[in-house]
Amino acid sequence: MVHPSEILRQQRPLPLQTRPLGTNMEQLSTIMAQLGTIWSAEISI
Repeated sequence: MVHPSEILRQQRPLPLQTRPLGTNMEQLSTIMAQLGTIWSAEISI
């Protein structure tokens, strides 16, 4: 299984500091939702 930080690194080419905080929060929530989907999919397999 891929470590979550690896997925985050692949999905976010720019450093967090270069983005507005609001955008970061939206992206984090989106990525967390994606990770939850990935994990639930792996668990169901």
